[in-house]
Formats: sequence, C-alpha cells, structure tokens
Amino acid sequence: MSKQYKSRPQTAANQSINWSLIGGIIGLGVVTLIGLLLVTVMQPPTAVTPTPALREGVNDLVTYCDTYPDRCLSYGPEDAVVEMVEVSDYGCIHCKNFNETSSALLHQEYVETDQMRYLVFSPLLCEMKLPLRPKLFCVRLSRG
Repeated sequence: MSKQYKSRPQTAANQSINWSLIGGIIGLGVVTLIGLLLVTVMQPPTAVTPTPALREGVNDLVTYCDTYPDRCLSYGPEDAVVEMVEVSDYGCIHCKNFNETSSALLHQEYVETDQMRYLVFSPLLCEMKLPLRPKLFCVRLSRG
C-alpha cells in the first residue's frame, strides 16, 4: 500500500487574494461616493420658477381684480396710492373678527377719504359657490 498524503489547505494565499479583492471593492465604493458628493456640491444652485398665484396667469390680486371685476369687490378710487386686498372667507371666525373691528375703521379713515383702494377677494366669488354670490353683493350694496 502506498502512503496517502493529505493535502494541506492553502489558507494564507487565498486570504491575501480575498482581502485584496474586498479592499479594492470598498476602495472603489468610497471613491465613487466621494465623486458623487463632489458633483452634487459643485453644481450651481438652480433658481426656483415661481408658480402663478392664480389660474389665469395673473400673478397679483390687484391685477386679477382689475381683470375680473365680477370676482372681487372694489371700494375707493382706482388711482389711489395704496391698494389693499383682503382675502376673506366669511365663514372664517378671524375674517369675521376683522370685518367687525378693523374693516369699518379702514373704510372710514382711508377709503372714504380717497387715500386707499380696498379690494375684497373672496372664495365666495368662485364658481363653486355661485348661490352665495348675491348675498355677498348685498353686503357690498349696504356698505355704499
């Protein structure tokens, strides 16, 4: 019978190859992450494009009320130096409080003396609340 030799495991050579492969993959990943970070940081800031405030492409409420006078209530002269737009929902308690306390004072001191144009933009004037429009215009007629 012949002697059989057991083969020795070659762990030292395999381990160095495995660690080299793992180290290379980790190094490549780190370099990739640093590169992506640098690309992100070095990009110039982009300006945010403003969205129009109203659907019709009008960007301010004064122009909107001038363009669509049936959707706003207007008091005072159109050539006044100061134009104030009240965005109001008459179901809101804060809007109600403003109309009961400050609105009459502003109307008396500034609108009646032709110093200010006072515009009221209300969601009640939108198409979805058409049945409530006559009531709001009655408020306008009662104020003068």
